Amino acid sequence: MKSCDAGRFGIFTIILLSMMVLVTSIALSITQNIYAQSTTNNDSTISTLDDLVNKLVTGVKLENIITVPNEVHVGDTFEVNATVINTLPLNITFIAGNCNSDFSTNLNIVEEITTPKCMNRVLPTVLEPGDKTTVQERSGTGKQYKAVAEGEANGNAILLYSIEVKPEGSMLTTSLNSQVINPFNVTILQ
Repeated sequence: MKSCDAGRFGIFTIILLSMMVLVTSIALSITQNIYAQSTTNNDSTISTLDDLVNKLVTGVKLENIITVPNEVHVGDTFEVNATVINTLPLNITFIAGNCNSDFSTNLNIVEEITTPKCMNRVLPTVLEPGDKTTVQERSGTGKQYKAVAEGEANGNAILLYSIEVKPEGSMLTTSLNSQVINPFNVTILQ
């Protein structure tokens, strides 16, 4: 009976080690594949793996973070929009609808108010290298803000996105998920 347990342990160990080798080889292949794709775009700023990691971290930008309406007074209800810019050498994917969106914000000195639930859903947006698009807070899922006090409301704009990569020689596509966070503020007038 003890030799059977030792045999099972040995088989389990072999399977576990095989899985670890497989996962490691896929991870290395993904990194090499991203590096290879990024260096074929004639982008001279990506010459090492460290440059690639830096590009991946800083390659998606949130700019022109604004409120709708532009001028917010105490008691007003408002939403937040931003422009997403993809400076990566790869496509990024995210959802950019008003009912379901991967863009969100958080602010102080404001109150979140509940809005009716929205049932429309949009398909993911694929943003190619160099492209930009406007995203909005998912107001249809129940999030809007109400200005409750005069002053500066500080917060963060957050965009969740993914990059699809296919390791060389692999039949599987892997999704790498990331996010960009950009601080912003809103002036609330009396």
